[in-house]
Amino acid sequence: MSCKVIVEAAPQRVDVNARAPGVTVRPEMPILREIIGHSTYIHDQDVPASTWTINHNLNTYPSVTIVDSAGTCVFGAVRYANANTIVCSFSGAFSGKAYLN
Repeated sequence: MSCKVIVEAAPQRVDVNARAPGVTVRPEMPILREIIGHSTYIHDQDVPASTWTINHNLNTYPSVTIVDSAGTCVFGAVRYANANTIVCSFSGAFSGKAYLN
C-alpha cells in the first residue's frame, strides 16, 4: 500500500496519489480542506487567575490543553462560550499557557 500527499502553499496545489484497494482520495474531499486550513492558538496567561477567558478567533471549537508556569498539565472546567471564546475555570489561581488546536 502506498499513499502520498503533497501540499504546496503557492501556487495552491494538492497532489494526492493513493494506491490501496478500495481507497479513493480526491483533492475536493472535505478532510483535505480541514487539514490544509488547520490552525492553532497559544494563550499566555501571565497574571495568575482561577478563571481564564481565551479569545482565540479560530471560529471553531478546538481541543484545549492547559499547562501551568512549571509546565505541568492542569485540568479544569472548559466552557465554549462561542466558536471564538473559551472560558476555563480552576480550583485555584495560577499562570501558564493554553494550547488550542
